[in-house]
Amino acid sequence: MHQINRNEHKSNNEGSPQLTNSDFLWSAGLDDRYLINEKWSLTGGLSYARQKNLKEEDQVTDKGIAEFNKNSHQAVNAQLSASWMANEQFSMLAYVAQKTRFATRNERYSYKMGEGLPNPYLQPEKATHIDVSLQYGVSENLSSNSSMYYIRLHDVIQSVNGIEGNLTQIQNAGDARFSGFDVSLHYLILRNLDFTTSYSFIIQKNKTNPELRFTDVPKHKVWRNLLYQPTNWAKVSITHDYYSRRYSRSYSITVDEFHLFNRQARLLGNNSRFVRG
Repeated sequence: MHQINRNEHKSNNEGSPQLTNSDFLWSAGLDDRYLINEKWSLTGGLSYARQKNLKEEDQVTDKGIAEFNKNSHQAVNAQLSASWMANEQFSMLAYVAQKTRFATRNERYSYKMGEGLPNPYLQPEKATHIDVSLQYGVSENLSSNSSMYYIRLHDVIQSVNGIEGNLTQIQNAGDARFSGFDVSLHYLILRNLDFTTSYSFIIQKNKTNPELRFTDVPKHKVWRNLLYQPTNWAKVSITHDYYSRRYSRSYSITVDEFHLFNRQARLLGNNSRFVRG
């Protein structure tokens, strides 16, 4: 398996020359599955990725168009997972993985509409993931999914506020730890009426600088959906989302919790249409 991607973006302000930014990303990987017996299996994978800047123009100066410094990065990633299927109702998957995330062009070069500073020297973020997930069919009408995870990050890519006054910059902010779990339930109340709910919990901590907060990720998140399908051509649903308080700035400014409610009616067919409120 391999992938080649060339991403190019062109922009210009009125009366100014056009600026071009482009990246090249190449990756290749392989994986294999070993069936131990009818209940147990192992899957291993290995991949290589390389990112290279092709052209990164910055701003127009008196001397012409300035360019950011070019750089390139490469990474080798690996993953090993074990799967156990006890029976048709219960299964478990556990895996450990070494993953690398390259910084995006926006994270490296964006001025964020005048509110940010570029950081062309961003290094890749390396992370070790440990995850255990369960699937359980409680009954014919009730099923559940759950997962627990722990992530250890190095050179974590994080938004930092208060740079050169009140600007924001994406930086490699040292080591961090993420841990949490997700749980979901699906219950078929009637043949044409079902209910789905999910809950997510996460703790994010910067171990190098504990005072530096991760932004825009709530610790608690709840989603609920009640779906009613009276006929083959019509669906009606009610959805509720809850987001707990979260940090909006890396120096501890927070946004209050909030709820979202949505209702939707959908007519199925060649000319589908939606009604929301």
